[in-house]
Amino acid sequence: MSVHRIRLAAVSLALSGIFFVLYTAIRPFSDELSLLGAEAFASFSWVLAHSLAKAFVLLALGLLGLYIRLQETPVERRAIQALVLSWTVLGLTLP
Repeated sequence: MSVHRIRLAAVSLALSGIFFVLYTAIRPFSDELSLLGAEAFASFSWVLAHSLAKAFVLLALGLLGLYIRLQETPVERRAIQALVLSWTVLGLTLP
């Protein structure tokens, strides 16, 4: 088991959480059916917030690292089930 991979997975999970919080803090919310919505879509805040969608990729990598950490433990079966379920929800495919 690589300690380096486990640490990278932990960093991925932490950054994922930070990006999710920043997304909701930065994203402009407005009426999406009027010109105010179009103005919000064209703003820098909208682009920046949606660039933080990398959080989904980081979350998937962090969960993979968590599974790697839990291999050869009594909960390995549950860990792989959780990994497959989470990747299915995120719309990812297995490697």
